[in-house]
Amino acid sequence: PTRRSSDLISPGVRIVARCAELTHVEKIRRSGADAVVSPNFIGGMRLVSELMRPAVVRFLDDMLRDRRGTFRIEEIRLGDRVTELGGTLREAKIRERFGMTVLAVRASDNQSWVYNPDAREKLGPGMTLVVLGSAEQVAELRSAAE
Repeated sequence: PTRRSSDLISPGVRIVARCAELTHVEKIRRSGADAVVSPNFIGGMRLVSELMRPAVVRFLDDMLRDRRGTFRIEEIRLGDRVTELGGTLREAKIRERFGMTVLAVRASDNQSWVYNPDAREKLGPGMTLVVLGSAEQVAELRSAAE
């Protein structure tokens, strides 16, 4: 059976492992890792991205290295207070109220991401939003929605 960090003495600990061979990823996950990172695979993907989408790679690099730290891509886990914002993205008015762009939503860890979600996307406790915004904007939305 697969073990996860939630099965351990400290269930809040997230285990991330490094793996040189992609053939070992599943074995490491079965051993209890929540995530497995392969630097060789990531490096290869980066090379392909540099060839195919150089402007996107440059944009993300520039954004992440910007010393002003103006904008970041962050995740926000919605809590019970999200119902006060509204039942849908349109009603929550995240762009208007918090100045952020919602890039993706996921109802739970077991479901797939909805990229570029429609304004009719329903919001609820336990959902995760991936947003583009400043640290202040993210903190404000977290405070309002947790």
